[in-house]
Amino acid sequence: MSEPTLEQVDQTVKTWLRESRDLVLKRMATPLNVDQKTGRKDLVTNVDKENERLLVSKIRAFSPDSQVLGEEGFGDQVTDTAGWVWVVDPIDGTMNFVKQRDHFAMMIALYIDGQGVLGYIYDVINDASILAGLRLASLKMTSRWPNQLTLRCATGLWPSAARLLQRMS
Repeated sequence: MSEPTLEQVDQTVKTWLRESRDLVLKRMATPLNVDQKTGRKDLVTNVDKENERLLVSKIRAFSPDSQVLGEEGFGDQVTDTAGWVWVVDPIDGTMNFVKQRDHFAMMIALYIDGQGVLGYIYDVINDASILAGLRLASLKMTSRWPNQLTLRCATGLWPSAARLLQRMS
């Protein structure tokens, strides 16, 4: 089976993020279960976990040969960067999510053979997204953000994720 095109990936990931947003907004109306990961400022909720499971299942159905590095541990034990490697943070800013119910995002990145090719940051509350990609050669802000922005992506996506992936290769 051949891998999907980046255009197919882009459209599919946007669909996942909208579905994921619906889940998060629905769960925000219910009580949260909050645990500490490494300390009192490093939190994880039932929503983080459920959202990561949803996104990982979508990735596995879409691209079964891919590896997934998930923030909450529901992906794979990624030991090399060969092929397609997805990086998923189901709720970045969990402290804000817990305390403010605002100022948090979902993030997904796709690396192919160790190179970041697509990345998404999705502001759940404002229904706004940022898409970046080396092969797209730009960064695009969409939705309700008033100013459209286009920047060159010269150095890749998510430097912290890139450093993590580089240490494993």
